[in-house]
Amino acid sequence: MLRVKFVVPSGFRGVFAVVADREAAIVPRAADGTWIYRVPEARLVRVASVAPLRAWHATVAAFDNGENLPVDVTGPIAPYRDEAIKLRPLHADSAGRIYFLVGREAEQADLMKNPSHVKIGE
Repeated sequence: MLRVKFVVPSGFRGVFAVVADREAAIVPRAADGTWIYRVPEARLVRVASVAPLRAWHATVAAFDNGENLPVDVTGPIAPYRDEAIKLRPLHADSAGRIYFLVGREAEQADLMKNPSHVKIGE
């Protein structure tokens, strides 16, 4: 199975986006075949292709200090009791950006209900 790994700055909280940018020419593929997306402080990951994120894949995440970052794959479920900080998917926009949150379930639910509140790389 295709594997995707996100690496975020130590202590990072908030939203980041991944966007295809042919000029970036970054192909985030590791020797073992894992696609590694390193999130910069600017919160916009520019890569040559987002195809791995659109295909069926397994996602893992970590902070850049090596600490594991749990991944939520279910999405928010009311009454939003999961207080753990996790990597959580949000949405994709018409410009091709794919958004993610490092945060709590209630934050994810709010941002999914109000995607216009998310602005990165504008």
